[in-house]
Amino acid sequence: MNELGTQSVINSEEVNQFTYEIESLEENKKFVTSVYFIDEKDVFGEIYVTHLNDNNKDDWSQWNWINYQYENSHPIAIKPNSPRNLTCINGIAYSEFEASGPFSFRIDYRGEYLKPNLSRQHMDRENHLDNPVIYNRFIAILNEHLSSTPIDTMNNKWIYINKIINSEPRIIKSFQDTPIIRVFISGKPKLLSPNEISKFNKFYTFSINSYHKKYSINEIQEILNSIKEPVLLDMDLFRIADNIIPYYERAISKITSINENYFHLTLWTTAKATYLRKFINSNDYDYHRFTYSLAKHDNKNIIGLRLFDSRRSRKNREVLVLNLNNILVKWLIKVNSALEERSDFLITNAYNKILELLKTPITIDGYESDILNDHINKWREIKGLPSQFLPPKIIIDKSMFFTSYR
Repeated sequence: MNELGTQSVINSEEVNQFTYEIESLEENKKFVTSVYFIDEKDVFGEIYVTHLNDNNKDDWSQWNWINYQYENSHPIAIKPNSPRNLTCINGIAYSEFEASGPFSFRIDYRGEYLKPNLSRQHMDRENHLDNPVIYNRFIAILNEHLSSTPIDTMNNKWIYINKIINSEPRIIKSFQDTPIIRVFISGKPKLLSPNEISKFNKFYTFSINSYHKKYSINEIQEILNSIKEPVLLDMDLFRIADNIIPYYERAISKITSINENYFHLTLWTTAKATYLRKFINSNDYDYHRFTYSLAKHDNKNIIGLRLFDSRRSRKNREVLVLNLNNILVKWLIKVNSALEERSDFLITNAYNKILELLKTPITIDGYESDILNDHINKWREIKGLPSQFLPPKIIIDKSMFFTSYR
């Protein structure tokens, strides 16, 4: 190129700038970025996969370990770089940004699919999988990988697939009929697809409180053997992709404690769910964090419990439950109904505070239940409090709460 008498040479990028094999500090493990080409009508470029090769077996599911954990495993460990995502229009670079997972897309669009806006700086990041040509090519590459001998014969292929879906959530639509969710029916494990799970009229989830008691596999197996309906273990729910939520649009029918509250069996049905929520005010931006499902627990002393630990997933899976059989919860429902009929600013704020104070003991095995107890008792000190707002005489302690799987 000659510009105002100055001659410059512009070289197009080469694939070998982005592909590599690097030995890790761990024996027989190396980091690899491999490339797959796209050469279709109006779409050209490459898809790169940054992955782990462990004893000559390619593993595409270790992005979190590569990107977040390896570097802290040793003082001289350095995480490998992944190619950045690149969007070009008619050969001209338009936007470039870091890849958020193991897959990187460096794509040149020709034709009418992408049209530049007036300000290149304000272009939204292109998700290349929205393009059907790239999506179909990506799925073909992935299916080829999944059918390779080491992957196809692995014991927990369903977990492996879920990890990859987590890296690229848009591809879930191609796995709706793939058996990637484990359930137990009469104690026997069976893999079912998301579509098959969605057709169940009812199923159970099985929660474990391992914080208070060690448990054995045989102990759980005996319980599962006695249940004819499908059962999902809560530990398995954290093995499936974040955008697969089997209990979505389901209601909790009842919760049954087993072995002195060390295990809980939750029945989910297609009925309409009921909730207890904070009343919204103009300064409350996180009211949704204090939403509680209402369900009957067979132990009336239990105030509330948490199903599923949100810390084990990027998506907030936790379900906070209040026990309809508990006297304090019955009172809260009565207060809620009264405030819906006739608002009272001070009482509404006090009610909202209770729902806030409930969350900590529910999510951390009764921690700070004493603070909740003191707060409830101080309601009786409110001058002129109408009788329907008087709280029940109850001593709240940490045994009235349950937190599943830790």
